[in-house]
Amino acid sequence: MSRYADKLQFEDEDNVAVDAAQKGKAAVNTSVIIHRKKIKRGYAKAVRDAKKSGKTMKNTAVQTKRVTEKVAAAVTKHPVVFAVLGGLLLIVIILTSTVSSCSTVAINAMSAVFSSSYLANDADIDDAELFYTELETDLRITLTNVETDYSGYDEYIYNIGEIGHSPHELMAYLTVKHQNFWFFWVKSNISALFDGQYTLELAEATEVRYDGGEPYDWRVLTVNLAAKPLSELVAEMLDDGQLDTYDMLLVSKGNRQYAGSPFAFDWLSFVSSGYGWRISPLTDEKEYHRGIDIAVPEGTEIIAAHAGVVDFAGWDDSYGNYIILAGSDGIATKYAHCSALLAAEGQTVEAGETIALVGSTGASTGSHLHFEVSRNSRDLNPAFFAMTK
Repeated sequence: MSRYADKLQFEDEDNVAVDAAQKGKAAVNTSVIIHRKKIKRGYAKAVRDAKKSGKTMKNTAVQTKRVTEKVAAAVTKHPVVFAVLGGLLLIVIILTSTVSSCSTVAINAMSAVFSSSYLANDADIDDAELFYTELETDLRITLTNVETDYSGYDEYIYNIGEIGHSPHELMAYLTVKHQNFWFFWVKSNISALFDGQYTLELAEATEVRYDGGEPYDWRVLTVNLAAKPLSELVAEMLDDGQLDTYDMLLVSKGNRQYAGSPFAFDWLSFVSSGYGWRISPLTDEKEYHRGIDIAVPEGTEIIAAHAGVVDFAGWDDSYGNYIILAGSDGIATKYAHCSALLAAEGQTVEAGETIALVGSTGASTGSHLHFEVSRNSRDLNPAFFAMTK
């Protein structure tokens, strides 16, 4: 290895940032702050307009709330079916209803839910994110192997941009562009998006140097990885109307949360390793990470993300102390690397009940919760399918 190889740094995705956790919540992504401000400004304008009109009836507001709640619940359980039926229902309402507060309420409620929801199947949502994480992991491996694959140079220089993306930005973009997509339909589009985010170039050069007055060739390979934030790339590819929907999806995170939060606080900023493909921090090999790692101090209370029965509570050499909680509708969640288990196998627990404490048992590099979500035995990304607070 060249003495310059230390310029290539890869963040240990499973390395626990305890000091960061103790300082409080990490900074929220700037682009998300901007998106949220835009949404709030839009809501504020709508409120001002409503106040000016002064004609909205109280029962219309009640109807809006009821319709919105029912539509949201239906979308969560049956997203694809609801997408088709919802579209037909809208047509029926428009064609058969007179201009009334009820038809307006239904249309507005359904439109709001559709605009803030992922419409694809769980598996297609999950496969799209897995594919993107695999592309990024393969890129990391390519960079790691540069000096093996391109041996014989006297010097290697690395100019490496940050590799990574927000899963919510990716899924918001795919939903805006393709609505109820199938993964195999959009796979090529995802590859094109990846190619737009990352550009890898290898530049060879030979310098003439001197040793005691004698010239000799000095061969240099410069590795340049240009990485554009996904949010910037998406902003260039969507028009204003599409960006408004994209903003709503970032705030709602798709309305597809089957499980609640494993903590009583917003944990999203404490994620140290995401769901999907990665380079293992323990073996340095490519691996599929079935859950998400949340780096918080040892002893932090872990709460049940949903009501259910403790299907397993015990030890595994990899997971350490862990709990599997089985809920309704095929939902199951797993909580691993715990310092202590506070719920017993076979016990019935309620959502929000403390069931364990964060630790670093098993195959772990530091204090964190490894959190998994599955539905009907299919692994799902907790960033999409669980509440973040």
